[in-house]
Amino acid sequence: MKTKTHKGNKVIGAGVVGLAVARQLASREGTSTILLERHDAPGTETSSRNSEVIHAGLYYGADTLKTKLCIRGKELLYDLCARNGIPHRNTKKWIVAQTQEQWAAALATHDHAQNIGVPTRLIGRAEAQALEPEVQALAGIVESPTTGIVDSHSLMTYLQGDFEDRGGDCAFLTDVTGIEALNGGKDGYRITAETSDGTETSITAETLINSAGNYACSINNMVLPAGRHRTPYYAKGTYFSYSASFPKTSVLVYPATLPGHGGLGTHLTLDLGGRIRFGPDVEWVDDPNDLKPSPARLEQALPEIKAYLPNVDPGAISLDYCGIRPKLGRGGAVNVGKGFQDFIIQEEEGFPGFVNLLGIESPGLTNGNCHYAKNRSTFRSYRRAPGKVAGSRVLGVGSVELRVRRRSGDNQTNTLVLDNVLHMPNARCNGLSLPKYREAHPLSGIGGEGEHFEARSDDGSEPEWYAEGYCGLSRVVLAGEPQGESQLSDNGNYTLSVLASNDEMEKLWQRVENRSWVA
Repeated sequence: MKTKTHKGNKVIGAGVVGLAVARQLASREGTSTILLERHDAPGTETSSRNSEVIHAGLYYGADTLKTKLCIRGKELLYDLCARNGIPHRNTKKWIVAQTQEQWAAALATHDHAQNIGVPTRLIGRAEAQALEPEVQALAGIVESPTTGIVDSHSLMTYLQGDFEDRGGDCAFLTDVTGIEALNGGKDGYRITAETSDGTETSITAETLINSAGNYACSINNMVLPAGRHRTPYYAKGTYFSYSASFPKTSVLVYPATLPGHGGLGTHLTLDLGGRIRFGPDVEWVDDPNDLKPSPARLEQALPEIKAYLPNVDPGAISLDYCGIRPKLGRGGAVNVGKGFQDFIIQEEEGFPGFVNLLGIESPGLTNGNCHYAKNRSTFRSYRRAPGKVAGSRVLGVGSVELRVRRRSGDNQTNTLVLDNVLHMPNARCNGLSLPKYREAHPLSGIGGEGEHFEARSDDGSEPEWYAEGYCGLSRVVLAGEPQGESQLSDNGNYTLSVLASNDEMEKLWQRVENRSWVA
């Protein structure tokens, strides 16, 4: 075992919260900060699968951390984004009610917001029809004018860069396996971790921040005695993409939430390109790695979606991805009634310097929006474009041709052409982005279950390619060729998608526009 004597601050978990905490600690004089992350990049778990919404702070009790931090954090986040060019937009949000019971809940949210100083207003039928004619609210609408959206990936890229500029260090591929409180924490904490090559290392910390998201309870249980151990609860949320261009809305749409619900309903959110997504719903699971979308969830979500967007095309709604919200109980998401769980942010009594961040349940980023390939030889046309996208090195961009099998158990082949593929030599494997594919083939049907699915031609007449399960993920089945070099293993858990911001892609195309295509 390698032992390091570095003390200072250690933050476990490089999601958006861990990055923000580490950045602030790194600005303090006379100390040093190391951010420990078990994956090879920041924000690959809880912060990689969400709606990217800047919440106004409407739903929780006046004295709760969720309310206080949401209201203040919203102001700070808008300011940070504006000052540093982080893509974001103040979209506003409509809370829509279809029944009198929902309207009573929406009015209660409105009254509560007024009492805690969060702006809301009631939207009349005529105004609603003029502003958003496709949105239906049979009983009424409450508007939240300060709700917005943010490019979470760009936010995390900024936080990581600023943290490192302030002298902080990121230790990726460092999986914490044990923590010992030295003299009850008075002499610090000895952290044992395993690196990617299997080497066990030990490092000490004077201050230890537990920001491990889905695994925060596990870190808590490494430090505190058995009587203070905590049990995690996982709320799985499924998201759905929408490939049609109609109907459109410029605001976020949330169904009025009834007390005791584990989430905020299957709502409509937008990305910064104006594309609609739906979700998440709520499904309680035992495993934080249970990220397979289920067709049954789409069937259950459709009635709720059609209630507020009646002209939606059900055929254009597809399973997209899932996220996990780490909770401290199977309670409701709103207000302070039975089952409500607030954030826990506290230095643990009797363990000086050990700070727990538990139940920080709002997840971070969506799945990838870029195709990418490891090897230059796979490109049929290519432009050099050295730089970085999503924190990873990119050498160029071009088109890739793949000979693929059309369907399982069939020897028929097809040529799959992918355009605007990023050349990322350090990637673990090649990656096909379903959202990107759907964008290029809006009429193509993609069906299946779990890891196995099939893509059909734009007219739906025949299969184009299919994917099969591999290492808990999915891979396109090639025709008569090896699947290619891969560093995946059957017991691995990897986040392989690449999410590039609009700003990153714009800069990429600025780099390539004056370069010639090469074969």
